[in-house]
Amino acid sequence: MANTHRKNLGNWGEQIACEEYLRRGYALIARNVYNHKGKQMGEIDLIMRLDDELVFVEVKTRRSDKYGTGAEAVTKIKQQKIIRTIGWFCRRFPQFNKLNQRIDVCIIELKAAFEIGGNLDKSAINVI
Repeated sequence: MANTHRKNLGNWGEQIACEEYLRRGYALIARNVYNHKGKQMGEIDLIMRLDDELVFVEVKTRRSDKYGTGAEAVTKIKQQKIIRTIGWFCRRFPQFNKLNQRIDVCIIELKAAFEIGGNLDKSAINVI
């Protein structure tokens, strides 16, 4: 049950991040990209484009810092997996190779975002 809740929270955070990038003028290229051999290589949460720039976005959604911050969750191993997956993506879709590439880490913080009774206080959501 906890895994389902965590997955739902992660999906929700990815949607918030996607909406924020779209609001800033980016176009969505792809979501949840991984190679067909499975997720062992790694996964890219969002791939966005703005003009001549292709942005690979890793989204971390956190309710608290109890188990570390979102930035701390992007370990050296996670970074290597993202880079390998970007390489695979660029080989698979060479039409994007001429664009400048960037990796963003988008952290969604929900500290005190939920009031008693389960109502969401949107002013408590920080997109970093």
